[in-house]
Amino acid sequence: MASRGLIDGDDELLDRLSGSCARLIRSRRYDGAVDAANSGIARVAEVQVDRDLVAAKLTRFNARFDKVKSAKLRDRLDELAGQASLDFAAGRYDAANGALNTAFALLSKDR
Repeated sequence: MASRGLIDGDDELLDRLSGSCARLIRSRRYDGAVDAANSGIARVAEVQVDRDLVAAKLTRFNARFDKVKSAKLRDRLDELAGQASLDFAAGRYDAANGALNTAFALLSKDR
């Protein structure tokens, strides 16, 4: 997923397959886990980092950003969001996606 610039929440089917794989491993149903993992790998190859994916990610980011209390973190996230918006407007979806992934990584450390 990371090699394609995908994170949790980017694709509903991929999230379901990942969750299914984890549940199957916990229940020691390894054949099913392998099948789910293989389906997940195939899905990663299918998902395109395009306008729709980045627009949805931007919406998810904005909802999380609104809950951030740290001024320092908000400033850094604001820079990343600004860069992502510029890249998005210019059709540079991979670059916008990368900026948003960095922002989500910072958000995950803020919990």
